[in-house]
Amino acid sequence: MLRLQWFITKIQEEVPLKIKFKDESWEMKWLNLLVKWFNPNFMTSFTTVIGYTVYFTSRKFVESNPQQAMQILTHEAVHLLDTKRFTFPIFAFLYLFPQILVVFALLFPINYYFLLCLFFLLPLPAPFRAYFEARAYAVDLTLGRHEAKNIVRYFVNWDYYRMLPIEQYAENLLHHCEVNPDMTIKKILAIYKQVHLK
Repeated sequence: MLRLQWFITKIQEEVPLKIKFKDESWEMKWLNLLVKWFNPNFMTSFTTVIGYTVYFTSRKFVESNPQQAMQILTHEAVHLLDTKRFTFPIFAFLYLFPQILVVFALLFPINYYFLLCLFFLLPLPAPFRAYFEARAYAVDLTLGRHEAKNIVRYFVNWDYYRMLPIEQYAENLLHHCEVNPDMTIKKILAIYKQVHLK
């Protein structure tokens, strides 16, 4: 647990990280109502980042599995530093694009053509989401947390709303991010190794 706390402190030197828990968060319970129809394991199997807050599934999980929690946080730290680089509004928009465009359907009282924006509810490919997740999952590959074939299924199935539904494209993107880590990924891996070796 001490390593995890130290790792959190090191990440907080980069961004104003907060740790919360889904089973204690009313925000996550509300969000679960929106996503559980395509991701029924959202509350129990996925850690989520919103802004600079990381929502682990539960406090019990983190306390029982501090090493695994640190590896998960290494993945999430990529999202945290990407949020810092792009700013939260831009990162969030890109991550949720194109599905975020469905909000324009709310303008239908102005003009009924805005109802065409309901089209964006479809599981259309989400290239920015795929890019951001490929960067974070490249860290998982480097740490040996997952095999590439298991990660690719996240891109093509419903967990991330079929963000890149062609396996070959997902494999190529993941491979590119793994073999060409940028400074953000290198920084996070260096922090992890520094803490892990203590």
